[in-house]
Amino acid sequence: MTPNPSESSDETKLFYDMMLQLTHQTAETLLQRVEEVRRRFAQFEAAGCRKMRVLIVEDNRDQADSLMTVLRAWDFDPAVAYDAFSALEMANRDHPDAILADIGLPGMDGYELAQRVVAQPDLRDVVLAAVTAYNDGESRERSREVGFAQHFGKPTDLVQLHRFLDDRREALLRGEPEPGS
Repeated sequence: MTPNPSESSDETKLFYDMMLQLTHQTAETLLQRVEEVRRRFAQFEAAGCRKMRVLIVEDNRDQADSLMTVLRAWDFDPAVAYDAFSALEMANRDHPDAILADIGLPGMDGYELAQRVVAQPDLRDVVLAAVTAYNDGESRERSREVGFAQHFGKPTDLVQLHRFLDDRREALLRGEPEPGS
């Protein structure tokens, strides 16, 4: 049970102080990581290297647009598709480096999208991550089976998402083998 903020007990104050501290620590950790990555990759951008392209596939426009804003702040080059069919068209045209896809999409779900992306030779180098409310063990296993390299539940841990994308960006910069190679 969550303490009532209008109560003035020491336990309630301690609870809210701890929650505030945890929130502050998470935000501080994320900001430190972003600044570290910005410094590390400033030299690559100065040399003319392009930003890593990330395609967000999410039918909830507010969530998609919010994630796009976050990715821009992290120095990625994001694009948004609000359905899987549009995502396939965009992926074939723009060849993103990563696709972050919801599973519960209308028309074609994220599982089928992943299977179609993996099956296309021109898109074999794209790394796929599920970003979904379907976060049970069965959904996670199915994600791996269809080609998702990572499965993030909603609400998404932004520190983990940033680490995942940053690791992919570093692999691209080092010229390491692509996921489907």
